[in-house]
Amino acid sequence: MVQFNPELAKSTPAEVQASFQTSGARPGSMYSADSPGQSTRHASISSRKSLFMDNQTNYGDVEGDEDVPVGHHFTFIPPNPRKFYRRLLEYCLIADLEIMLSPEVDDNDEVSLGILSPPHLELLNECALRWRIGHSYRVSCFLDLVKQFYERNDVPLECIPEALQSVMKVMQETDLENWPVQDSDYLASIYASIFNVFLSSLYHSMDAMPNIKPSEIEPYLAVLEQVRDSGLLERFNVDISARLGDVQERVRQVSAHFYELKMQELQKAPGVNRALPLLLMTDELEKSAKLLDKRFPEPILGQLDIVSLMVEVAVPHLIADLQNSQRRLFESSMSGPTPDVPIQDIFALYRRTKTLLGMYTAFVPEGDINFNITTFFEPYVRQWLVNTDNKTEQWVQATISKAVEQYCRQIESLFMAEMFPRPTDFMQPQKSSAWLEKAKQLAAQGEKRIEPFNFRPESCVKLNNVEAARKLLDNMYNQMEADKMAEAVKNHAPPVPDKVERDRFLFTVKIVIAEGLVPLDSSPSAKLDTFITLSDPEGIRLAKTRTIYETLNPRWDETFDISVEKELWLMVSVRDRALVGKHDTVGRAYLCLDPRRFGDFLAHELWMNLEPHGRVLIRVSMEGEKDDIQFFFGRGFRSLKRAEGDMLRIFIDKMSPFIQQCLSRNVVKSLIKSGSGLDYNKALGNVTALYRSALGTASNEVQIPLPQNEKPRVRPEDLTDVEIEQAILPLFDYFDSNLQTLNTYLSDTAKEMVMTRVWKEILTIIEGLLIPPLSDISSDLKPLSDKEVDIVFKWLKFLRDYFYAGGEGPVPLEVLQNQKYRDVLSIRLYYDWHTDDLMEECVRMMQQSLRSSPTMKKRAKSVYSQRNLGTIRERKKEKRQEKEVTSEETIMRILRMRPNTSEFIAQQLQIMAAMAADQEKRAKDLEQRKLKRPSSNRPTSQIPAVPPVPET
Repeated sequence: MVQFNPELAKSTPAEVQASFQTSGARPGSMYSADSPGQSTRHASISSRKSLFMDNQTNYGDVEGDEDVPVGHHFTFIPPNPRKFYRRLLEYCLIADLEIMLSPEVDDNDEVSLGILSPPHLELLNECALRWRIGHSYRVSCFLDLVKQFYERNDVPLECIPEALQSVMKVMQETDLENWPVQDSDYLASIYASIFNVFLSSLYHSMDAMPNIKPSEIEPYLAVLEQVRDSGLLERFNVDISARLGDVQERVRQVSAHFYELKMQELQKAPGVNRALPLLLMTDELEKSAKLLDKRFPEPILGQLDIVSLMVEVAVPHLIADLQNSQRRLFESSMSGPTPDVPIQDIFALYRRTKTLLGMYTAFVPEGDINFNITTFFEPYVRQWLVNTDNKTEQWVQATISKAVEQYCRQIESLFMAEMFPRPTDFMQPQKSSAWLEKAKQLAAQGEKRIEPFNFRPESCVKLNNVEAARKLLDNMYNQMEADKMAEAVKNHAPPVPDKVERDRFLFTVKIVIAEGLVPLDSSPSAKLDTFITLSDPEGIRLAKTRTIYETLNPRWDETFDISVEKELWLMVSVRDRALVGKHDTVGRAYLCLDPRRFGDFLAHELWMNLEPHGRVLIRVSMEGEKDDIQFFFGRGFRSLKRAEGDMLRIFIDKMSPFIQQCLSRNVVKSLIKSGSGLDYNKALGNVTALYRSALGTASNEVQIPLPQNEKPRVRPEDLTDVEIEQAILPLFDYFDSNLQTLNTYLSDTAKEMVMTRVWKEILTIIEGLLIPPLSDISSDLKPLSDKEVDIVFKWLKFLRDYFYAGGEGPVPLEVLQNQKYRDVLSIRLYYDWHTDDLMEECVRMMQQSLRSSPTMKKRAKSVYSQRNLGTIRERKKEKRQEKEVTSEETIMRILRMRPNTSEFIAQQLQIMAAMAADQEKRAKDLEQRKLKRPSSNRPTSQIPAVPPVPET
């Protein structure tokens, strides 16, 4: 410019400034009196890192033109800086996009969503600084250009949020109210344009209904929500509700189109069942609505509820098609004995239509459908009643001919014959000589050996049959709709005439466990093979448990149902099974089943002292027999459940002796003995040989003893895991042999039940190795040493890993690591504590139990709670949620092995009994208030005393 106008070199800065001010033109140059290293260029270096300047830029450095020497520096400012800046920014964006798309840039290289390269950023910041372009215009211009590039598909969608983030940063630093009006209006127009662009994308995304996914529209929604929440749309009077109304109308159109296409597709399928397309359509609509409701639980942008819009359109279309098909459906469902439309499909269509109408009411509360579902389906129900009335007599005859209880008795007798086979004459000597032979074998061996029992496929099939019978009975219960039938009879049945017949009551008697039994033999090591019988005053036996062998504290856990009209005395006899002759009576007690004493319908735990020694725990509950469908279904399910439980118990009883032999204290001690003690290899060999002989392995192989120098050396003190696992190798072999049979012939449900019971039995046996049962009598069981305890818990780990088998085993991990498993693991925590510490911990836990409010005792398990598989599953779920054994109980069982602790344990048990009694009293009061029974107003003194024991 000096070359074109030499006069400029002769003028002073003040004159130049005055001339510009006089002429009214905008300043065209900026001068600096500083050296180049300290010029205002230096102030722009920090701005090269971003598109907009830092807030700390000092604009005072560019205002002192009068002190700058003439001709030192000159900065050109274009006539329209905003327009030139926009064109410069556009050129930079185009250049950087071309570089990104060039072959020099690898596809795997990361590129910035800001697009601009560092040199271009520096150039733009320098020009913006000298052209006096504010931050607000810079970010608005950048957002506008990125939006235009996005509309031309030159940049990806992710660049829009990046540009919006730059705008938000400037708005945080400088409030929008402080922006130049021109810049804020410019930004508002850009926001309105972006809102229209992305709302259009959302509009077209609705074409994927009803299979649209949240991930497909989330990028659009994020931008729309940010633009909407900015508040700038109001400046251009953008009606958001009206724009979203267009999207809602699009959803309705797509939903109607989807329904029409789907219905045409279903109607083209071959077949004469005219109800099938409607059935499949109801299923499709319900599935689509639930899927959309799961994917979009909240309305889009707070206003667009696509689930409601789809239901609003599709359900009326379905009702219209259903009404148009009314005549054809009725004619097809009445066409002869085998109609084209089965009545089951009509009822299924009724249920699904009712479900869809309920969904319509929930999602479209302001909608109204002129359709009476009861009137529409009434003719089908009346025709079904006529057909059912003709078949009722056949059903009753079939039910009577296949009585559930009779079936259970027959299948149990066949099962028992297989599980307890009688020896034949050619396989064994006569009875008397057989016992002599057995005595000789025991004398020769010096210890009692258990032969493992191997299961037969026939026994597995019978257990499957019981499970199948339960499912068939449940299907009958559901098809007859027994609950609705019982409710209808209760509400609408005519009054029953007075009868002179006495009420009957069903008692459930569960024989749990016996303790402190004393053998008739004076030998201290003598054991008992006990069973219990229940007999009436006339000596008629009403119930009998199985035999539990080789224990003085047997546990049966067997339940019996006894129906009475008035009080009934039962004699509870504990007997010792004799090999020959009459069974000896070990103890005896008397139980009175009086309906007036058990009228609270709760389960009562009764510890009954036996004559002359010991005691037995019996759990008694009562309910009234009623002549209704639910009660008899409940008795049928209970009979099947008892039969299944008895068969499962026999499965476990057959396996338990061999498991106890392999997991015994003798095997533990044989592992840690050395020197002249019991040879571990010899003991393991004997058990393995016995197991192989039971499986039928040839035993006539020549056995050559090893030379003295080849015999194994004495076992070292530290045992390896391999050696510990080898001690129970016969048990693993036994499981391998029988699990193959169970896995092949048992159903999945029955197999899981059997293996769960086996695992529970293993936990009980291992627990019995460590601690005695809970009682206030001191135990002869001695605590194991640390090494012995480690062996037992390693066995437990090996067995758990065996049953889990890395997720491929027969029992899932959550069943293996159940409450019982955790209780056994907790024994290790307290096992080596000092006696005083155990007592203190027990007292502390007892005090904590007293402070906490006790859980109310629930009503006993009744026949009604077992009337179908659904109620049975609910009962099991509640039972699993209840807390089982506490650490307090474990500590007291450990204390039984410590000297001078009987008095302390007895005191703690008394406190627990008092707490249980108080809990039972509270539950009884609560139950009486709920039922509002007349007897609840009577004083307690009217409960009759126990009648005298009848003379025998």
